[in-house]
Amino acid sequence: MNFGIKQKVLLVLVGVLVLTTMLNALLASYYTNHQNQESAFTSLNRDLLAWQNDLQALTLRLRSAALYASADTVLLNQLAELITLEPTAGDASKGEEAMEELARTLSYNKTAPLNRLHLVLRIGGFSSITTYIGGKLSHYVSTSEAGMIVSDHPFTPCCRAPAWAKMVST
Repeated sequence: MNFGIKQKVLLVLVGVLVLTTMLNALLASYYTNHQNQESAFTSLNRDLLAWQNDLQALTLRLRSAALYASADTVLLNQLAELITLEPTAGDASKGEEAMEELARTLSYNKTAPLNRLHLVLRIGGFSSITTYIGGKLSHYVSTSEAGMIVSDHPFTPCCRAPAWAKMVST
């Protein structure tokens, strides 16, 4: 088959036309995909920011609820009762039976606020809560442990709490 010069030129022009059309289609597809990808990332970024704002608002709301719960009069009354009971625990003028009863009462009154403090910890998203009474550690609550400082004898404090309480109290 011998092609003439006109047929060869026409064949080259058709080939260039097909190549140009394919290159246009390929570039159009690439840019369309790139625009779709940018649009998808923009949408995801917008959704992520909305979720972040919602989470921040929820955290602030829960923290204010926890602070409100920690200002609860029941909890504050329990801690105030501890302040009044602790000095009387060192009073040696009372009998042995009265001292034992006072020690049990003091221990019970120290355990009662732990549940409320744990509730405040969970609601507020805090890592830990410590309560000091008279400049001394009274309660410690974290997500994995809770403890309190009590004394067996009026003048010999001991720790009935995890190892962290012994480190903090010494």
